[in-house]
Amino acid sequence: MKTRPNAAVAELRPRILQTTPSAQASVPAFTLTVPELADLMREAARQGAAEALAGLKPDNAAATLLSVQQMAERLGVSRSKVNAMRLEGCPAVRLGAIYRFSPPAVLAWLEARGDAP
Repeated sequence: MKTRPNAAVAELRPRILQTTPSAQASVPAFTLTVPELADLMREAARQGAAEALAGLKPDNAAATLLSVQQMAERLGVSRSKVNAMRLEGCPAVRLGAIYRFSPPAVLAWLEARGDAP
């Protein structure tokens, strides 16, 4: 996946003060104040969260998240099987201590494994 530079980092590039004299002389060093660093970290977190949530945007009405019990009923398996699938890499969203499942994502995961119901 190609990454693009964070806008906040791009704004700081002109503020580079010196390069390090070590073996990695091509790596620039710059100074930030605590508020600048906090702003930079907040912006990076926002962008990361936006990218992570981009895959969860509903494309249609089937984007409902189901509980473990609801997913088990939909697939015709036990709750423990759904939890085992999650531990094996089945896509799930954690909300506090509860996991939720997107039926289209789970079905795609099962089909990719060759276990489609």
